Amino acid sequence: GVTSDGVHTVVVGDGGFIARRAEDGLEWVQEESGTDSDLHGVFGYTSDDLWAVGSDSTVLHYVEGAWVQESGGGSVDLQSLWIPPGADMEGAIAAGSGGIVYKRHNGQWVTEQVADGSATLHGVWGVGEARYAVGSAVGDYVTISGKANSLSPWDGHNANVNKVKDLHGLTSALGDVWAVGHGGTMLRFSGGKNWEIVSL
Repeated sequence: GVTSDGVHTVVVGDGGFIARRAEDGLEWVQEESGTDSDLHGVFGYTSDDLWAVGSDSTVLHYVEGAWVQESGGGSVDLQSLWIPPGADMEGAIAAGSGGIVYKRHNGQWVTEQVADGSATLHGVWGVGEARYAVGSAVGDYVTISGKANSLSPWDGHNANVNKVKDLHGLTSALGDVWAVGHGGTMLRFSGGKNWEIVSL
């Protein structure tokens, strides 16, 4: 995983690896993560307040110059996370194996089943009150789940993809939500429950 705030770039990887580089520098400096778990995702709006997730349900928080473990020892392989802007982590979500997301609620991380249990969720994103998650294909279907707001349930979304593809990432731009995946797959969501295929 990688993130940057324009001042520092931070990368995470296998065996608890974390390194940081100043944007105007050439040298990467390795940081002590305090875990041996593989780290897959890192996210934050400033480089002095970051969160990282990984295998064994690991959630790390970088604050006051050190990484501190908030969660770990579980069975979910967390792949990525998204934090609402200015929300002080309330409502943050991390996507993982078993069709599960971790959600931060009242200062605790709780699990939600949002997709088929055989799916691994690779990407998660939020726009306003809405939340979206994508992941590995299950059977003949791509895995896309969404919810309109905090009170609505997660439900499956449709994409008219002629070959089953794993989806790996999500973002928002130009008023739409975008998903990318295996084989050059790109999908655009403008509302409702249907995702449109974008030709590359």
